[in-house]
Amino acid sequence: MSITTILLLASFNNQTTNIIIIALPLAILAIIITILIIRNINEKKYKEFEDIVLKELNLASWNIINFSDSDVTVKSRQALDKYDDIKFFKEDAERLDRAEKTTKRKKEVSNLLNNYIKNNKHKDHPKYNRLLSQINTVLYNAKTYRIRVTYISQAGNNLGSKTIEISPYRINQLKNDPSLLMTKGEYTKYLKELEKEALSKKQHEYYERVNAIIDTANNSKDTFIIKGSAEKLDNLIAQLFDRTVNSIKKIKATNSEEWTVIRNLIDHIDSEMQSIIDKNK
Repeated sequence: MSITTILLLASFNNQTTNIIIIALPLAILAIIITILIIRNINEKKYKEFEDIVLKELNLASWNIINFSDSDVTVKSRQALDKYDDIKFFKEDAERLDRAEKTTKRKKEVSNLLNNYIKNNKHKDHPKYNRLLSQINTVLYNAKTYRIRVTYISQAGNNLGSKTIEISPYRINQLKNDPSLLMTKGEYTKYLKELEKEALSKKQHEYYERVNAIIDTANNSKDTFIIKGSAEKLDNLIAQLFDRTVNSIKKIKATNSEEWTVIRNLIDHIDSEMQSIIDKNK
């Protein structure tokens, strides 16, 4: 092989190398651009599919249910460790009502999505599994009411956090039994208020019974045929009124034995009145 030929081959190899060096990055760039285009097309198709489903569900977005429903900051590690749902609700009396409303909303959304999973026309859609994953995320967020408690130091550093999960059952428990959120003094006052309400209700029930008996007696007098029956009935009415109304007012406890005495008296007078009414029929 002549020197000229060798030089020509060397020149050709150099040119080829230069072409490869220039072409390879361009090829890689073309592949990247193609991948991005395909990805954008797929993402656009998914968004279109997602918009259809959200419209069917009558939802604005998947962000209607957050993972964390309330955020609390504490100033010590001990406070972080001891923080619980009782303390959270004790700090603000309105929090329990808000938690109850949030829990009900989560339940509504959860029912909506679960029903949709069971019955929809998109199960064969190529993007359905991705959509289902999004729905399951929302369902997980909707399971409980969550409080995120964060320990922030005086210097502003985040030194730890925890999440408290409160079930719908627990929300109802706290709502139906206010004593769980009370101090000893508050609980004593609460019991007194309950007793006062119960006493008032019981007094009202006895008053209503006395009034009903008197009304029945008064409505029956006009039809009496036996002489002196009306006067006897009036006498019993006066006894019933005088011996019960004031006594009912004086009773101070729902479990007092005086209620039995008054009930027996009312039953006795009612029986005598009924006997007079029956004889005049």
